Amino acid sequence: MSPNMRRILSFAFLTIVLTIAMHAQSVRPAVVEYTAAAEGQYDLVNDGLTPLFVTIEAKSFTIDNEGVAHFTKLDSGIHLTLSETSVRIPPHSHRTIFYKASANAYPAWFCVYSNFSGMPKRNSMNVELELPHTVYLRSKTEAKRDEITFDNLHIEAGELRGTAHNRSTNMVRLQSMQLITKDGRKSDAGGFPLLPNGTRELHLPLTDNAQTLRAKLNRFTIDQTIAQTISAAPLTK
Repeated sequence: MSPNMRRILSFAFLTIVLTIAMHAQSVRPAVVEYTAAAEGQYDLVNDGLTPLFVTIEAKSFTIDNEGVAHFTKLDSGIHLTLSETSVRIPPHSHRTIFYKASANAYPAWFCVYSNFSGMPKRNSMNVELELPHTVYLRSKTEAKRDEITFDNLHIEAGELRGTAHNRSTNMVRLQSMQLITKDGRKSDAGGFPLLPNGTRELHLPLTDNAQTLRAKLNRFTIDQTIAQTISAAPLTK
């Protein structure tokens, strides 16, 4: 067997193992939001058959315009205290992690990664699983409706494409996006965060006869009519 084939098979095997493991281990909730400072908690869940060890590390991150997160050491302007940085979780059990978080300036955001280890080896391979708990510390002000825009929307290769902009200094989270047909049928296109002055390139699978893009945020909803070609179209409430 060639080295390339061995690498492919090893990667495929690890993917299967991680997929199985993810059904047994979880972090709940995965995403939370607070206004300014936070006193929060989340659960580490082990529904597997063996005890696991979990080490915990906080990281800062940025998100590029393709939606890819890039992680770095926790920013010095974020002050985080965790009740535990390592725990042992028996089978079919859970542990609650408590924390306090504040920042020199808001909004701020970070991710607490929990690394699960101790799962049974598969073909002599050690398996570890990292699961995130993402925390957004919002400012007391919020983005205004006209600061969230969708530009250059157009249909291409069976997708709705364009760019979402957050033109404010606040963090916003598009809780959901929907494509709506003329007869009211809806298809969910997911949601995502938009960091201050951030952008996101859209690649949404286009439902047949979809006529409206609906973006739901915390305090308002934006409906944007979909034409065959749209460029910098005005927002409609």
